[in-house]
This record gives sequence, C-alpha cells and structure tokens, in this order.
Amino acid sequence: MSGNPRVPMIVVKRKWFDEFAAGRKTIEYRRYGRMFNEAVFYPGRAVRIANGYDPNRAPVLHAVVKRFERTLACDCAHMPTGAYPDLKPEDELALIHLEVLAAE
Repeated sequence: MSGNPRVPMIVVKRKWFDEFAAGRKTIEYRRYGRMFNEAVFYPGRAVRIANGYDPNRAPVLHAVVKRFERTLACDCAHMPTGAYPDLKPEDELALIHLEVLAAE
C-alpha cells in the first residue's frame, strides 16, 4: 500500500504522527475542500499518514477511514489550538476519523 499513488496521504508533523502511532490520536482535522472532502476520505478507504512528503524516506502509518464529518469551525471546540491561526468561525472543517492498522 505504501507505494500506491491512489492511496491518499495525510502529511502530519512528528508530534501528531507519534500520537497516531501510539493510538492517542484518531481524528485528523483539515480545512474542508478539494483535497479533504467526503469523496476522497470515505469510510473504508485506505490512507497513509506520513511524517514528510517523501514516502520512500518518511515514516508512514497505514490506516483506514472509519468516519468522515463536515463541520463549521465554530462547532469544533475540541480541535487542537494553533492548527489554523487564521480560521474563521464560519470556515468548514473536515474531521477524518482514522484507525491505524497494525504494521505489516
């Protein structure tokens, strides 16, 4: 799965990568739009969570989308602070619920 370009990749900072790997983080928050929407991240879809853009060098976790939510920023008080400093209350967010799979 790691080399398949059809499998979407979510690039995260090391802190969040480690949180996903440890099972403490299960939701990825992104601005809703062309790259992050329910047509791309539908339940059951395989995804890669990477700490960097080079899939041949960056550590990668394999995961599956469990659920996708579309919400307004003002309704998402549990989002980590500082992720989007210019976020307006009326901006839409994609909440991608993920289950990290065991290493192959």
